[in-house]
Amino acid sequence: MSKYLPINYKFIWLTIFFIIIFLGGEASPQISFYVSPPLLEIDQVGGGLRNFIVEISNTGQEKIQVKTIFSDLFFDSEGKVQLMLEGTTSYSLTSWITTNIEEFTELNPGEIKKIPLQLRVPRGERGGRYGVIVFEALPSTIPQGKVSLGIRSGTLVFLTISRTEEVKGTIEDVISSTDGKEFKVIFKNTGNVHYETEGSLIIKSEDGKVLHRIRFPEDKPSMILPQGKREFIVLWDKRDPLSEGKYLLEARVSAWVGDRILNLDRKEFTVELITSLNEQKNINL
Repeated sequence: MSKYLPINYKFIWLTIFFIIIFLGGEASPQISFYVSPPLLEIDQVGGGLRNFIVEISNTGQEKIQVKTIFSDLFFDSEGKVQLMLEGTTSYSLTSWITTNIEEFTELNPGEIKKIPLQLRVPRGERGGRYGVIVFEALPSTIPQGKVSLGIRSGTLVFLTISRTEEVKGTIEDVISSTDGKEFKVIFKNTGNVHYETEGSLIIKSEDGKVLHRIRFPEDKPSMILPQGKREFIVLWDKRDPLSEGKYLLEARVSAWVGDRILNLDRKEFTVELITSLNEQKNINL
């Protein structure tokens, strides 16, 4: 298992999978299936080969056919997960995964099938690679003139190519709303592997006195893929608002590396709030 893997993938899996794709018509309540594991975390050297198994289970009451699809993975600037066409992203894994099964696999009620897959890592590659093995279940037979409802589930595959990881990142900007109630920290993963981030925004008076320290994100560390960008929204949560004037904003962002925190970047910005004129200036120091 890679030492650069995120702390918790559950939120990602729940976002992507068990998506009901409505194609029109009425759904069959008997379609139900399960994929295991939902996540594969793989460490492999360049030039290496890894065989693995994904199980698909028909837990419903009718015979189904399951289509296997390979997809890329992408997180937008808000951290929302998107599935992309195979080979779309610069850190795509899909072309390295192969299987000898047919495109469609039939499963009787209660039946479990093991899907053999193979991951081959080319020599000379570095960092992390990412993809999704998507399984789409449909009724085994669809009456003529009818359409059906399909269910998608799948397995996330996160590969780290051993001993080639570069954990780097930079704070690109900190922007304030004109009333000083909301701040945006823009951060980019400039390394070649995924990691979980957390940070803090320290708000100071013009003479350097600390007025408030706000951690972000609020609920849990946020994962960013290589070359991915994240915009963290930080809210002023004190009762008394900031008055007009100049303030220093010090942003700090760290990454989880195993059970340790690695400091990635620290930058200070000057913000001038002129709320009465409804304008703002941000000056990068």
